[in-house]
Amino acid sequence: MTVRPRITTFLRSNGAVEDASGRATAILKQAVGYQGGDAGFSRVISLMEEAGELKRDVRGKRTYKIYVVGATGTAVAPIGSPAPGAAKTGGDTPGGDLDYDELAATLLAR
Repeated sequence: MTVRPRITTFLRSNGAVEDASGRATAILKQAVGYQGGDAGFSRVISLMEEAGELKRDVRGKRTYKIYVVGATGTAVAPIGSPAPGAAKTGGDTPGGDLDYDELAATLLAR
């Protein structure tokens, strides 16, 4: 599973990621097991927001909340308890699926 579906699945299963100190992006990165750099993950989150897949509450350079939005543009409530291993990476093993979103974000960051 590529990074975008992992993020969406995690947010749908667990609800919004919130942090009073403005580190919601770093918390989400760790939760979904993203192995790339911070800039690459931030770019993926930004692209997902531009595509209308999620929303962020940002003040300055800090992100305080990240959540999935429904078709009406409102926050989506969690669908229940997370699936076992939902926050673990998938496809990072040799011979696994190539994560094109992660690759593109990393190349754009460079």
